[in-house]
Amino acid sequence: MRLERLILERSGLVLVAVALVTVLAFLVVFDPVERRSRLVIEPSIWSLLPEGSPEREFLAETQNRFGSNESLVMGFAIADVFSSDALSRIRRIREALIALPEIRGVTALTNAINISGSEEGLEIGPFVNEIPTRADELAELREHVMTNPFTAGSLVSRDGKATALLIQLAPISTPDYGRARVSERILAAARAEAGDGEIWLAGGPHMGVANARVMLRETVFLPGLMLGVMSLVLVFSFRTVRGVLLPLLTVAVAVLWSLALAVVTGHVLNVVTVLVPALLTTLGLSYAIHVVSEYYEVEEATAVRRAAQATAQVQLPVFLTGLTTAVGFSTLVLSPLPAVRQFGLLSVMGVACTVVASLTLTPAMLSFWTPPRRKPPAIGRSSVLAGKVARFAVHHRLLIFGAFGAAFLVALFGATGIRVGSDQITKFSKESEVRRHFEAVNEKLGGANPLFIVLTADRPGAFKDPEILSEVEALQGWLGAEPTVGETASLVDHIKLLNRAFHENEVEWMVLPSRQRMISQILLFGDSPEVRNLVDVAYQTTVVKVRAKVIDSDEMTALTARIEERLKVLPASIEGRVTGTSVVIGEALDQVIRGQALSVLSAFLIIYVVLSALFVSSRVGLVALVPNVLPVSIYFGALGWAGISLSPGTSLIAPMVLGIAVDDTIHYFARFIRDAKNATAATLATVGPPVTVTTLALCAGFLCLLSSELSTQREIGQLAAFSLAFAWLTDVTLTPALCARMNIVTLWDLVSLDLGEDPRQSIGLFRGLRTAQARIVALMGALVDVPAGRRLFRTGEPAEGFYVVIAGRVESWIDALDPNLKPTIHGRGDTVGEAALFVGEHFSDAKITEDARLLRLSHTSMEQIGRRYPRIASILFRNTNLILASRLALQARAQSLDEVFYRPEVAGPEDAISAQPLIGDVALAETLGSLRIQGNTITALAPIPLVTVAWADGALDRPEREAILYEAETLGIERGTASFDLLSEWLASQPDDRLYEAWTGYLKALIPQLSVEGRLRLKESLLARAQRVAQAAGGVGGVRAVSRSESSVLRRLSAAFDEERIDL
Repeated sequence: MRLERLILERSGLVLVAVALVTVLAFLVVFDPVERRSRLVIEPSIWSLLPEGSPEREFLAETQNRFGSNESLVMGFAIADVFSSDALSRIRRIREALIALPEIRGVTALTNAINISGSEEGLEIGPFVNEIPTRADELAELREHVMTNPFTAGSLVSRDGKATALLIQLAPISTPDYGRARVSERILAAARAEAGDGEIWLAGGPHMGVANARVMLRETVFLPGLMLGVMSLVLVFSFRTVRGVLLPLLTVAVAVLWSLALAVVTGHVLNVVTVLVPALLTTLGLSYAIHVVSEYYEVEEATAVRRAAQATAQVQLPVFLTGLTTAVGFSTLVLSPLPAVRQFGLLSVMGVACTVVASLTLTPAMLSFWTPPRRKPPAIGRSSVLAGKVARFAVHHRLLIFGAFGAAFLVALFGATGIRVGSDQITKFSKESEVRRHFEAVNEKLGGANPLFIVLTADRPGAFKDPEILSEVEALQGWLGAEPTVGETASLVDHIKLLNRAFHENEVEWMVLPSRQRMISQILLFGDSPEVRNLVDVAYQTTVVKVRAKVIDSDEMTALTARIEERLKVLPASIEGRVTGTSVVIGEALDQVIRGQALSVLSAFLIIYVVLSALFVSSRVGLVALVPNVLPVSIYFGALGWAGISLSPGTSLIAPMVLGIAVDDTIHYFARFIRDAKNATAATLATVGPPVTVTTLALCAGFLCLLSSELSTQREIGQLAAFSLAFAWLTDVTLTPALCARMNIVTLWDLVSLDLGEDPRQSIGLFRGLRTAQARIVALMGALVDVPAGRRLFRTGEPAEGFYVVIAGRVESWIDALDPNLKPTIHGRGDTVGEAALFVGEHFSDAKITEDARLLRLSHTSMEQIGRRYPRIASILFRNTNLILASRLALQARAQSLDEVFYRPEVAGPEDAISAQPLIGDVALAETLGSLRIQGNTITALAPIPLVTVAWADGALDRPEREAILYEAETLGIERGTASFDLLSEWLASQPDDRLYEAWTGYLKALIPQLSVEGRLRLKESLLARAQRVAQAAGGVGGVRAVSRSESSVLRRLSAAFDEERIDL
């Protein structure tokens, strides 16, 4: 059942079904028992990393081998860390933290491991066993800590005013971490013991939960705010309850359905997919507004019929816009980033939900409302304004093309300045606690961005070699000179520390031993878990742990590049590689550019294919793509000019803008074709208001993202609003300018157009064309319905083209030749006025005698067919020439026959032409008259021998019928003419012998008038045609080419040309 019929007959049932699905979706998304959402939010940055990539696998392998630098870091700032009071507070804070069940361990100054020498040998134990109280003990502790490369600058700040507590968490997922409020409890426990000291907390889980909470809050808050702002736009635009309530209700239902699908399919909301609800809010509103706007356009007496008619008008454009939008988002699955791929999949599902909700819920609700008496005032005013804009665009096409061309060049230049980045910290406001804490830890405690430099030698034991270790030491020295690097730690530091310990803690022994044997002995006695976190058991691979101070991803990328350049200086026996979460993210962001380019180009290609198929022309598809390419180009230009990073979040705007822009374009083209072909002002006056309302609502909705706590969300809001506003400007100016001189054919017209039964055979102009090609010709022209009695054209009138009769009857005549001549009757398949195509004016009169449907082909449409469909055009011009040639031949033949056999004379008004035989054979004239062979059917005499041969066996087969029709066409007998109608009767029912006798009588009178050569040519031509008809059915049973009875008739025909044996 079609949608409009469903709305017309079952609107109540539709509402019940929608309500049931919506309730089910609510129960899927929200758990009423536990009173919590079933949506899973995963804020982890791992969702940004490519799955299975070599970089990610190498990072995982490195962390598994040497331990992870990533844990919660608590900073404790106080006037002097090396005071008894401060140390007591540090110990109490550690004890309070370790008491929390989610915490597995805490490393603080009071329990950090120190390596030192004593009279008893090497001592490995905590820096603090008992809290020192004497000044000399505190000074000694300060010296030990600040000369230890593993604690100075990282565990304790260089100025001694801040210390770190490294918190190891028990295995726990980020959602569980957030639900247990671990960060809040950690901060509360620490602050309870810190006194007047300041507490900071940083680390991946803490940042992830902060991010998740903002995401969850904005997942609920932002769509609500967007709906509120959009409702104000709708109130201003429609000023009716239905115009405001129904789009908003449709959006809410579609978003709920989409979230339910996300839960059912196991998708989570991450840092990227959290934008899906906001996106669907804008898309759903767009679709619903088009339905409501169409509801105000149609004119039906009842609400149900109005809603059904509106549905019938918009269902195909809405479906196609949904399809193209989904295609745009589906290209995101080509992205190497899992979060972006999930965004694409969720968006495709969401678009499907919005299309279904817009085409079911909205019209079903409208069917229960009282029909409006008039359009909303704002819609009417915007229609007038849109019409003026369209006329301006059409009259100033070159100016419009120049302006948009200049905008494209400016955008292209700006796009060269695009930078790639993903700022996990700076996206939070400077006042936010999570950012303040991170920046404090980053500044005071040696950097908060961990990196690994993995060094691999070409042989086992290499990292016991003093020369190789000196290279590592030099590398650390270079890193220390880097202003963006905080602290570093390596096996070299550990060996130095052990060497000092073996030499009674003398500072001058804080160096690398010069002999490999000494290094091996030191490592043998000083082996510990700390060593295993720095080098593998074979001493072939070691790691330099770096804590960088950079925050922005592009700065991290630059630092990584500098480190990689430095690694090239290492000896050939050592291979170095940099890794870390920030490094992998940076490498993933490099793939964002490639993925963005690939997804956008793929979207352009797929949408171009869709548009080309939709408009049945690659050229029109390209023209229709232009208004959609420009907004995307402007988006990339805005990224460069505004200095906004191309991030996983902002990379989603291009396919989003493309999908929404295609939405408006398809609605424009659909209306342009359906109601106002070649009338751009009328089209934009109808389509402009919903497009404008949609754009206002979308821009207002995206600008709501400016209230977000996250800078990435705010940037998305700005870029999306700007790009969509430009897309609107393109739709109301450039699109009308492009369409002003175009004739467009669409796929749905091609499928639905009815040209009657087998137009390729029944319409001479379409001979050699496929049915689809014939429909293209009809759609490039204009199908017009003309009532009986109307004059089609007059002699001498300027001719814009010619007509093809699809149905009905048309009469044409030439008064200048003979006012008493009977008019020519044109039926289905005939062309009328085709000669005017070449001479520019009509030289005959034409009138509709029976309600007719005509195809009008103008000079312009024929030229457009020639440019757009050259193959079709060549066949059309060939057929037109054949029609003209056969018509001229027919007129010449009729004239010669008339001159040879008849003398036209006026007999009276009831019979304009009577046949008076030149030879005075009144009986023959009467016989011909009784057989309806007269002036306008004289050409029917020619195929009589062929009919006689075909009926020789008492039956006429289909192949024989087709053969006769083909021969008749070559003789100039066109379909729809009186001669053709008469011939059709002879083929439908076997005529009696009088028909053949009349032909032989005519031939007996004609032969004396012909020369010997003329008689021979006529005989050969006639017998050849008759032979082809006889052979068409293959004889009896296919054994003989020609049956006996047919051979007999053929012999009689041959004998008829013998003057002495004319009377058979």
